[in-house]
Amino acid sequence: MKQIKYLVPLTLLALMIIAGTTVYAHHAEFAKKGLAPATEQREVWQAKSQDIKQAVETNDYDTWASLMAGTKVAEKINADNFAQLVKMHQLMAEARQIGEQLGLSGPDGMGLSRFH
Repeated sequence: MKQIKYLVPLTLLALMIIAGTTVYAHHAEFAKKGLAPATEQREVWQAKSQDIKQAVETNDYDTWASLMAGTKVAEKINADNFAQLVKMHQLMAEARQIGEQLGLSGPDGMGLSRFH
């Protein structure tokens, strides 16, 4: 009976050690591959997305291209059609503003899901 009394806590301790080691191993693997943990990655992406938005709003193709290098969007947008991307961004901002004026903005986008 004394052996069983120690078996449960020791088993729990072993499971905690295994879980901790697994989490550490995954973190180390991400670091080795150059991937940041989710919170760091999110912060980096948020800062980068602000720079991307500013590049589009100021019609700065070179900055936009360097920030977007290696993405599928960058494969489709080039110096020749970048003006269309800028125009699309302007139209989307205008559409959001009109949606807000009509009371169609909110967590479900333009609020159109209420009409389905």
